Amino acid sequence: MSETSTMINAPVELAGWVRNLADMYCKDLRALTPEGYSVSAGGVARTAQNFTAEVAGFNMMITSIINGEAPAMPGDEERDAYVASLDTIEKGCEAITNSANAFASALESSDRNFAEMITVPWGAQMSLYAFANIAANHIMYHDAQLNFIQSLHGDAEMHWM
Repeated sequence: MSETSTMINAPVELAGWVRNLADMYCKDLRALTPEGYSVSAGGVARTAQNFTAEVAGFNMMITSIINGEAPAMPGDEERDAYVASLDTIEKGCEAITNSANAFASALESSDRNFAEMITVPWGAQMSLYAFANIAANHIMYHDAQLNFIQSLHGDAEMHWM
Protein backbone atom coordinates (compact mmCIF):
# COMPACT_ATOMS: atom_id res chain seq x y z
CA MET A 1 0.00 0.00 0.00
CA SER A 2 1.29 3.43 -0.90
CA GLU A 3 2.26 5.80 1.88
CA THR A 4 1.30 8.75 -0.30
CA SER A 5 -2.11 10.07 0.52
CA THR A 6 -4.35 11.81 -1.92
CA MET A 7 -5.34 15.23 -0.67
CA ILE A 8 -8.95 16.23 -1.06
CA ASN A 9 -9.75 19.84 -1.79
CA ALA A 10 -12.75 20.06 0.55
CA PRO A 11 -14.25 23.30 -0.82
CA VAL A 12 -14.11 21.99 -4.39
CA GLU A 13 -15.65 18.66 -3.31
CA LEU A 14 -18.39 20.54 -1.46
CA ALA A 15 -19.01 22.66 -4.58
CA GLY A 16 -19.71 19.53 -6.61
CA TRP A 17 -22.05 18.27 -3.91
CA VAL A 18 -23.92 21.60 -3.84
CA ARG A 19 -24.55 21.32 -7.58
CA ASN A 20 -25.74 17.72 -7.16
CA LEU A 21 -28.07 18.73 -4.33
CA ALA A 22 -29.57 21.51 -6.45
CA ASP A 23 -30.15 19.02 -9.27
CA MET A 24 -31.89 16.58 -6.91
CA TYR A 25 -33.96 19.41 -5.42
CA CYS A 26 -35.14 20.52 -8.86
CA LYS A 27 -36.05 16.97 -9.87
CA ASP A 28 -38.21 16.71 -6.77
CA LEU A 29 -39.61 20.20 -7.28
CA ARG A 30 -40.64 19.34 -10.84
CA ALA A 31 -42.43 16.24 -9.54
CA LEU A 32 -44.86 18.44 -7.60
CA THR A 33 -48.11 19.69 -9.05
CA PRO A 34 -48.53 23.48 -9.18
CA GLU A 35 -50.86 23.16 -6.18
CA GLY A 36 -48.31 21.04 -4.35
CA TYR A 37 -45.82 23.86 -4.88
CA SER A 38 -47.94 26.83 -3.85
CA VAL A 39 -50.59 25.50 -1.45
CA SER A 40 -49.91 24.76 2.20
CA ALA A 41 -50.13 21.08 3.12
CA GLY A 42 -52.73 20.91 5.86
CA GLY A 43 -53.27 24.66 5.82
CA VAL A 44 -50.50 25.51 8.29
CA ALA A 45 -47.29 24.10 6.77
CA ARG A 46 -44.99 26.37 4.78
CA THR A 47 -45.41 26.00 1.05
CA ALA A 48 -42.71 24.54 -1.17
CA GLN A 49 -42.65 27.95 -2.87
CA ASN A 50 -41.85 29.59 0.46
CA PHE A 51 -39.01 27.31 1.50
CA THR A 52 -37.63 27.21 -2.05
CA ALA A 53 -37.18 30.98 -1.76
CA GLU A 54 -35.49 30.42 1.60
CA VAL A 55 -33.05 27.89 0.15
CA ALA A 56 -32.11 30.19 -2.75
CA GLY A 57 -31.73 33.13 -0.36
CA PHE A 58 -29.57 31.12 2.05
CA ASN A 59 -27.37 30.01 -0.88
CA MET A 60 -26.87 33.64 -1.85
CA MET A 61 -26.11 34.60 1.76
CA ILE A 62 -23.31 32.01 2.04
CA THR A 63 -22.04 33.06 -1.39
CA SER A 64 -21.70 36.65 -0.17
CA ILE A 65 -19.92 35.53 3.00
CA ILE A 66 -17.47 33.31 1.09
CA ASN A 67 -16.80 36.24 -1.25
CA GLY A 68 -16.01 38.45 1.76
CA GLU A 69 -19.12 40.59 1.32
CA ALA A 70 -21.75 41.52 3.87
CA PRO A 71 -24.79 39.34 3.17
CA ALA A 72 -28.08 40.99 2.29
CA MET A 73 -30.53 40.63 5.15
CA PRO A 74 -33.93 41.43 3.63
CA GLY A 75 -36.86 42.59 5.70
CA ASP A 76 -40.23 40.86 5.79
CA GLU A 77 -41.71 42.79 2.84
CA GLU A 78 -38.69 42.16 0.64
CA ARG A 79 -38.65 38.47 1.60
CA ASP A 80 -42.40 38.16 0.89
CA ALA A 81 -41.93 39.81 -2.51
CA TYR A 82 -39.15 37.36 -3.35
CA VAL A 83 -41.34 34.38 -2.40
CA ALA A 84 -44.15 35.78 -4.56
CA SER A 85 -41.77 36.22 -7.50
CA LEU A 86 -41.09 32.46 -7.55
CA ASP A 87 -44.70 31.80 -8.54
CA THR A 88 -44.01 28.78 -10.75
CA ILE A 89 -42.05 25.59 -10.24
CA GLU A 90 -39.71 26.56 -13.08
CA LYS A 91 -38.95 29.94 -11.48
CA GLY A 92 -38.28 28.15 -8.20
CA CYS A 93 -35.98 25.68 -9.91
CA GLU A 94 -34.16 28.47 -11.72
CA ALA A 95 -33.60 30.27 -8.39
CA ILE A 96 -32.25 27.08 -6.81
CA THR A 97 -29.96 26.29 -9.74
CA ASN A 98 -28.60 29.83 -10.10
CA SER A 99 -28.01 30.29 -6.40
CA ALA A 100 -26.37 26.86 -6.03
CA ASN A 101 -24.10 27.56 -9.00
CA ALA A 102 -23.09 30.90 -7.45
CA PHE A 103 -22.43 29.16 -4.12
CA ALA A 104 -20.41 26.39 -5.78
CA SER A 105 -18.42 28.85 -7.89
CA ALA A 106 -17.59 30.86 -4.78
CA LEU A 107 -16.34 27.69 -3.07
CA GLU A 108 -14.19 26.76 -6.08
CA SER A 109 -12.66 30.18 -6.65
CA SER A 110 -12.18 31.54 -3.16
CA ASP A 111 -8.70 32.03 -1.80
CA ARG A 112 -10.07 32.29 1.74
CA ASN A 113 -8.93 30.02 4.53
CA PHE A 114 -11.99 27.85 5.12
CA ALA A 115 -10.72 27.07 8.64
CA GLU A 116 -11.19 30.75 9.50
CA MET A 117 -13.62 31.23 12.36
CA ILE A 118 -16.56 33.49 11.55
CA THR A 119 -19.67 34.70 13.29
CA VAL A 120 -22.71 33.44 11.41
CA PRO A 121 -25.89 35.53 11.15
CA TRP A 122 -27.50 33.93 14.22
CA GLY A 123 -24.42 34.74 16.33
CA ALA A 124 -22.66 31.36 16.55
CA GLN A 125 -18.94 30.98 15.94
CA MET A 126 -17.83 28.33 13.46
CA SER A 127 -15.36 27.81 10.66
CA LEU A 128 -16.24 29.17 7.25
CA TYR A 129 -16.20 25.57 5.99
CA ALA A 130 -18.63 24.42 8.68
CA PHE A 131 -21.03 27.20 7.72
CA ALA A 132 -20.71 26.31 4.01
CA ASN A 133 -21.43 22.70 4.93
CA ILE A 134 -24.56 23.79 6.84
CA ALA A 135 -25.69 25.72 3.74
CA ALA A 136 -25.22 22.62 1.57
CA ASN A 137 -27.13 20.47 4.09
CA HIS A 138 -29.87 23.10 4.11
CA ILE A 139 -30.65 22.25 0.47
CA MET A 140 -31.12 18.57 1.32
CA TYR A 141 -33.13 19.37 4.44
CA HIS A 142 -35.72 21.21 2.36
CA ASP A 143 -35.57 18.59 -0.40
CA ALA A 144 -36.82 16.15 2.25
CA GLN A 145 -39.78 18.47 2.78
CA LEU A 146 -40.51 18.27 -0.95
CA ASN A 147 -40.47 14.48 -0.63
CA PHE A 148 -42.93 14.65 2.25
CA ILE A 149 -45.28 16.90 0.27
CA GLN A 150 -45.06 14.43 -2.63
CA SER A 151 -46.01 11.58 -0.30
CA LEU A 152 -49.00 13.53 1.01
CA HIS A 153 -50.22 13.68 -2.59
CA GLY A 154 -49.75 9.93 -3.15
CA ASP A 155 -46.35 10.11 -4.86
CA ALA A 156 -43.92 7.60 -3.34
CA GLU A 157 -41.35 7.68 -6.18
CA MET A 158 -37.76 8.76 -5.73
CA HIS A 159 -37.39 11.30 -8.53
CA TRP A 160 -33.70 12.10 -8.36
CA MET A 161 -32.19 8.63 -8.71
